Amino acid sequence: MTTPKPASARSVRSSMPSGCAANASWVLPPSSATCSAIDCSGPAQEALLPMSPMSNPAGLALLAAAALLSGCAGKSPATAGVRAPPWQTVIRDADRKRLAGLWGAWTRSLADVQQAGQGDRVGALGAMAVADAAIPAPPPPPGAYRCRSVKMGNREDGTIRTPSPPIMAGEFRPCRISVRKGLLHFDQGDGAQRVAGALYPDGDRQVFLGAMALAGESGIMAYGTDADRDQVGVLRALDDRRWRLELPWPMWQSNLQVIEIVPA
Repeated sequence: MTTPKPASARSVRSSMPSGCAANASWVLPPSSATCSAIDCSGPAQEALLPMSPMSNPAGLALLAAAALLSGCAGKSPATAGVRAPPWQTVIRDADRKRLAGLWGAWTRSLADVQQAGQGDRVGALGAMAVADAAIPAPPPPPGAYRCRSVKMGNREDGTIRTPSPPIMAGEFRPCRISVRKGLLHFDQGDGAQRVAGALYPDGDRQVFLGAMALAGESGIMAYGTDADRDQVGVLRALDDRRWRLELPWPMWQSNLQVIEIVPA
């Protein structure tokens, strides 16, 4: 086996994070022989294993590289500026748990509907009522839309305990997407129970933090004003002109509320 020639110290320092290169006084072998000193798997690892690091200059350099890189890991520019999504700093702890239970809200609600013998009503809704039907796509742009609300599941706890069917689908009504303070904002418009709130970017979805108003109320409170009215969920795309807002455990009548959003 041919031992590769060491790389120059200059080439090693140039590939290191700033703050680490200044402390590098060792010479690192080429990446093909050291697995880049980070990911040691594959043929390069097999070539190094038979040798004792203490008897091989390349092995000593590898050990020094690993030690120095681990000591500088916290200073990497790639991670120093990483922050939690803005919604993480706004959401209440109780609502964080509700949001984490989104999949459970789907499975339980669909099971309730099937158990009641109304599975055909779910089928009639198409992709809107399929838990994993969402696709990666941009959010709806600001403008006028039409929305309808579907409530599913037998609510057994919550602020108001109103006996209701396991699935209720409303009619399409005007709704709107606007921009407020740099964030998309959803407003359901009208209805006996309507929601509105901010949409925070979070990967291929938008996290919704808002509140609900009842018929006759002129406005909707800001999120965090009244825990009984707060609504949380995610907005995801079903195709390039159709979206749904999924609200788990809404505390009013159902275990899951899904709002379909289509262009007006």
